[in-house]
Amino acid sequence: MTVRRTVLVVVATAALIVFSVLVGQAKTISDPDETSIAHHDVESTTLVKPSAGHLAWKTVTWDTWASDTLVGPSAGALTLYLDTRGGPAADYVVRIQWVSVSSALSCQLEKPGGALVDAGDVSRPSQSAVRCVFPTNAITKDKTTRWRVESAPSFALNDDKAPNTGWVRGVG
Repeated sequence: MTVRRTVLVVVATAALIVFSVLVGQAKTISDPDETSIAHHDVESTTLVKPSAGHLAWKTVTWDTWASDTLVGPSAGALTLYLDTRGGPAADYVVRIQWVSVSSALSCQLEKPGGALVDAGDVSRPSQSAVRCVFPTNAITKDKTTRWRVESAPSFALNDDKAPNTGWVRGVG
């Protein structure tokens, strides 16, 4: 085999390895339009590892909504539950909610009881979507991460879960 072919084989193999790692670092799920009276009925949600030490969570809803309708943990917040230890419950939650004092959305990585672990960066890619990029260096993990999303009831309307039951396995 010539040097040129050897280099080509090495480069092609490296590209395949990088591609397979990147493909394994994102997961998107779809959810049916079943909560038609709520603004936060999840259409799809994605968890991706964009870089070392970070996860990005994006949720798209079936309807458009104003940022200030995500008013808090018990009335309108979007919550990502992360199970990093293989137990029956979440080890961490990522909450996106409206903070009236600052008149802005916030994204926070928390323990299930509400203790702040770290803050993330939140954005609105569209009027029916929200995205949060948060650091993972403070997350203790010994299993493959499992996750699920829930929109809390908005002004006593229906909530939504994605997936409707169980956990999504993968990413991180």
